Amino acid sequence: MKYALPVAMLALMTGSALAAPVTYNVDPSHTYPSFEADHMGGLSVWRGKFEKSSGTIVLDKDRAAGTVDITIDAASIDFGMPKLNEHAKSPRSSMLRSFRRRPTRAP
Repeated sequence: MKYALPVAMLALMTGSALAAPVTYNVDPSHTYPSFEADHMGGLSVWRGKFEKSSGTIVLDKDRAAGTVDITIDAASIDFGMPKLNEHAKSPRSSMLRSFRRRPTRAP
């Protein structure tokens, strides 16, 4: 009887050590990455969204940690205004040039 508690504690610790992190895939049809951008020093705010995104979320409950790894296709930008979309995607515009397929990872 005096070994019951140490054996139970060992069993609990072994079970938690074997638990693996869980990975979830981000569903692109249910993801809505959106943004706001200042226009002309506070005169107005441009709002938009990206139509294409993908990624994973890893949750490690035992360590109380996880990661979010999302990739947004900057070329899928949508301001809701065809002319502005065309301008943002044009080679003359610098709006998206530096953001092409740059993955971002959050610890």
